[in-house]
Amino acid sequence: MGEGLFNKIRSFFTLEDEEDELVRDQDLDESDVQKETGAGKKRGHLVSLPMRKHEIIIAEPGSLSDAQEVADQIKQRKTIIMNLERIEKGTATRILDFVSGITYALNGTVQRVTDHIFLFAPNGTQVQPVNRKDSKASCDVFPQS
Repeated sequence: MGEGLFNKIRSFFTLEDEEDELVRDQDLDESDVQKETGAGKKRGHLVSLPMRKHEIIIAEPGSLSDAQEVADQIKQRKTIIMNLERIEKGTATRILDFVSGITYALNGTVQRVTDHIFLFAPNGTQVQPVNRKDSKASCDVFPQS
């Protein structure tokens, strides 16, 4: 028993046994490597991750207080299509200025669809208008220079 304990202590402090272990590790055959690394096993099923739904809101504000609700939607990164056809021109201009300012501050995009309908898209939403020569729909409200 004393000799076994002496050999264990000696093997603990000598390099000779470490070299033997390295040689033994190199002698592993390919099947052992596959078992250890998991190679050759069937792959698991791919699971799709849920994506955040992108909402588009159609708004017809009637007053400046309604414009604040539209601005809150833009702050929540929702795309807004705003119709200003049914309100007075002065109020429509103020609402457009307010909502455009919020969109600009959040690095969003403002796009004129018709004379009274505008698209407000959050940062990261790409807007690709169809370029038509006879339509104002393809021009930006605030062109980037």
